[in-house]
Amino acid sequence: MNTPTIVNNSELYFTGITAIGDYTLTYTLDDQNIPTGCDNAASVDFTVIDAPFVVLYTEVDACNGFNGNLEQIFQLDDLIQGGSGGGIWSTNEPEITIESDNSVSFLGVPAGFYDIDYTTNHAEFPCMDVTETVTFTVRDCACPIIEMQQFPDLCIGSDTFDLTTYLNTNAPGEWYINGIVGTNAIAIIDDHYLRYSEFAEPGEYVLSYELYNLGYDADCSLLDSVIFNIYANPESELLPDTVVCNMDIGIGPDRIFMDDMILSGSSGVWISTESGIQVESNSEVSFTGIPAGDYKFLFTTNTANAPCVDQTYEVTVSVVDCTCPELDLSYINPLCTNSSMINLEDYLVNPSDAPGVWIVTAPSGEELEMNEIDPALLEAGDYMVSFQFNDGTGNCPDTATSELNVYQQPEVNIITADYVVCNVDGGTAPRCIDLSTFVSGSDGEWSQPTGYNGDFSDITNICFDGIAGGTVLEFNYSSDVAQFPCQDVSGLATIIVEDCSCPILNIFNPGPICNEGDVLDLNELEANGIADGQWSVVDGPQSISLNNEVFEADQLMAGEYTLQYTPMETPEVHCDQFSQVTLQVVAPLRAGTGDMIELCENDDQEINLFDILIDADSGGNWLEISQGISAGSAFDDTGSLQTEDLDPGQYDFEYLQDNDFPCNDQASYVSVLINEVPQSDAGEDKEVNCAVQEVTLGGINTSSGTDYTYSWTSVNGSLLNDSTSATIKVNEAGEYILEVIHLPTGCLSVDAVIVTEDDNSPSFEAEVISSPCDLNSLGIISIANATGGDGLYEYSIDNGQSWTNDNSFTGLADGEYTVVMQDGRGCTFEQSGLIIQQSSPMGLNAGEDTTVDYGDAYYNLQVSITADPADIVNVIWQEDGITICEGTPDECFYIQVDPVEINTYCVTLTDLYGCEYTDCVVLEEELDADVYIPNIFDPTAVDNNNRFYVQSGEYVTTVNEMRVYDRWGSLIFEGEPDHAPNLPEYGWDGRINGEKVREGIYMYFIRTTDILGQEKKHSGDVMLIR
Repeated sequence: MNTPTIVNNSELYFTGITAIGDYTLTYTLDDQNIPTGCDNAASVDFTVIDAPFVVLYTEVDACNGFNGNLEQIFQLDDLIQGGSGGGIWSTNEPEITIESDNSVSFLGVPAGFYDIDYTTNHAEFPCMDVTETVTFTVRDCACPIIEMQQFPDLCIGSDTFDLTTYLNTNAPGEWYINGIVGTNAIAIIDDHYLRYSEFAEPGEYVLSYELYNLGYDADCSLLDSVIFNIYANPESELLPDTVVCNMDIGIGPDRIFMDDMILSGSSGVWISTESGIQVESNSEVSFTGIPAGDYKFLFTTNTANAPCVDQTYEVTVSVVDCTCPELDLSYINPLCTNSSMINLEDYLVNPSDAPGVWIVTAPSGEELEMNEIDPALLEAGDYMVSFQFNDGTGNCPDTATSELNVYQQPEVNIITADYVVCNVDGGTAPRCIDLSTFVSGSDGEWSQPTGYNGDFSDITNICFDGIAGGTVLEFNYSSDVAQFPCQDVSGLATIIVEDCSCPILNIFNPGPICNEGDVLDLNELEANGIADGQWSVVDGPQSISLNNEVFEADQLMAGEYTLQYTPMETPEVHCDQFSQVTLQVVAPLRAGTGDMIELCENDDQEINLFDILIDADSGGNWLEISQGISAGSAFDDTGSLQTEDLDPGQYDFEYLQDNDFPCNDQASYVSVLINEVPQSDAGEDKEVNCAVQEVTLGGINTSSGTDYTYSWTSVNGSLLNDSTSATIKVNEAGEYILEVIHLPTGCLSVDAVIVTEDDNSPSFEAEVISSPCDLNSLGIISIANATGGDGLYEYSIDNGQSWTNDNSFTGLADGEYTVVMQDGRGCTFEQSGLIIQQSSPMGLNAGEDTTVDYGDAYYNLQVSITADPADIVNVIWQEDGITICEGTPDECFYIQVDPVEINTYCVTLTDLYGCEYTDCVVLEEELDADVYIPNIFDPTAVDNNNRFYVQSGEYVTTVNEMRVYDRWGSLIFEGEPDHAPNLPEYGWDGRINGEKVREGIYMYFIRTTDILGQEKKHSGDVMLIR
């Protein structure tokens, strides 16, 4: 049995497999000196309770309509696979509702993911209920279901995959790689296979499957995609070998960093295959004391991405005795007979500048003394290159050697590039040819061209029977003998098949010509041997006639023209009656004719420069070519010019049409002239009053001269008298506008000036505040927003008998008042009819606080006032702050209430003057909650009197605390907290720690709570008998 485990004699451990049930935990003292009769151990009982659990189907697919093959309505209880007991289904998803029978419908629910939770409800303390979640994937079943599995990453190579294994639908559709069917290197073939080759570029690819639209809804998603990668195999380029000393004598290194041998490519790890040689973590290797000789090292890359694998390379380190002069030639790459010349001094590693002789031994054995090699002067073969050191010492070697391979560059010479053959015997040309006579040079192969369906097994006898006249076949010959770095070469032999029973009507396709002066001599299109004939234009955008077989394109409509060559003698019926070619006449994009526009300074416009051109085609490029001035960012190359904030001046722009061959480029020029605006100065604002009755308008900054005109108008547009000069005199208030026009450019400017009249009278607003409710002679009239006049204000409330600067009058009795305002000039303003309202006592009484019997249905509340009820406009009763009645006295003076426990009822009256009066009454329910506690019990009795427990009437809800003490005050029994009354099982059975107690008197202390939440304490004696 899996029981709880005691760890370190101090901790009690439980696991998920601990058996449930009752246990006793005992603690025993180790002390051997415990007095006789004393306990040396204590025990406590505890219970292990089974934790709740549930097992669900956690992922479910559903339809939101009846048009699919998935369920729409689910009984959630069917999703429970197992568990420990009952539970409750719930969800926070606003779109779905769980019915009372635990069913849920997804009809009409938007497609998406929805979570529904199941929470157990049978956990026993201290265990906690658990929650598990079911995720529903709701699909729009009017739409097809299309989901792809992840496609695996690939390594550069070649393979083919059946894509249907990565798709969850049988619906017809089409596969794409990066939005297309594919390329030669990676493509979709045979509808559902992905094929890739070693030529596929490494990188990220998007594999997509798009369903054919078979009438699905417009908002259905028909495409799903996954991303996969093609990784390149790690590659590194290494020095194949190097030389190192086996001692440090200052001549050469005796240690090297192997990473220095990595020329390019991936990083990796070095290991030595030789005993006694170790590669340090930083790739350093010491060769001190290592015998002379060649040593192998392996380099393995460490950058491969699965499924690619890391690559391993081998290099050689030659350890030499450096007490001898070090002679070393670096590796000489193979040469082709067409390679560039090399200087052998570039390959002498050491000594790099010592005197010596270069000897090149040819394949024939001939020794040639040279320090430069020109491969073009050498025959192909294997050469030995040697450098002999002039100052040899003792037994040390004095020669360094290296092999050199020279390969012959293949040559292909097509003897006859264009050749005419007949498709029947008896013509002017052969019917069969020997292709081997068409080429000289290196060995190779001829390839069969598209369109040739004859016997190609014998290249010495290639015949053209039955091939249609006019067919052009290109036979390609490629060499196949090249050795790196030489490259194979190829050449083309063009064979033109003629119907030799028919006249030769071969003509060449012309290139395009431009309709701006280009001409084409049609005789240049005629092939050799062509039958006598004549040219004509049989189709095109417009009808034209030829001039001596010359096609003149100047000003012709652009488009395709069909040129026809017709023989003078009509051919046989089975022969072509004529030949045709298509001539493309191209119209250049016109730059049009430019112009100039003029604007005034600060004329805020966005100008499209293209609108200034005449007969121009769109699509050209704009460039600013202004001299001494620039529009800067106000101009962009689309031809938009923003004139705001541009300085006055001329801005010039070029419009260029960059025409394709055969037409020439065209350019035109436009200008935007921004003229300076005149100055208009209407002068400072003026004021007319009783002292100043006329003012002169107009400032000193207005432009002057004979090129300017002036006009003055009022703000309503009427022209003023004598308004044609830069200044004017006025005697009325208003707004006056000066307009100045520069006659040569028409640019104008305006300025405005305001003339005010000081005729404003003082005024104010009065606020009346009546006496507070139930009080008299405390009214207030407050003056606010005093405006107008000269600002020196005085106020009177007694018709001018007395004046004050204060802006309020206080202590006013009920009545009607008039307030007069006066400024420093004697101007006055008054407000009358200002009334202070009279108040009267209310005498409100809502009643006395009282208690009511618990459970009574209603209690009557009635408003009592001393004032006239007719003065009351509104009555509001509230129960604990919540309005329960609002209306007229007839509606709310008398109400019935049903108090619960204790409630405060407040009534608020509002009278005709807006005064509010409030009084409250407290009603408290009185409850007689009886508690019955026995004063004697017998634990050995066979009835309910064998336990000491709390009994009560219906109004007691909880026994919060129950304790029993012996006569010395020791705690004998403590009941379960917060248990229900009238339950003997929660009472005291007359035992302590399982042992019976003696008969006698015991004290108890008990706390209970009734249905009103009121707590009561009970204490006393109980006698235990047996």
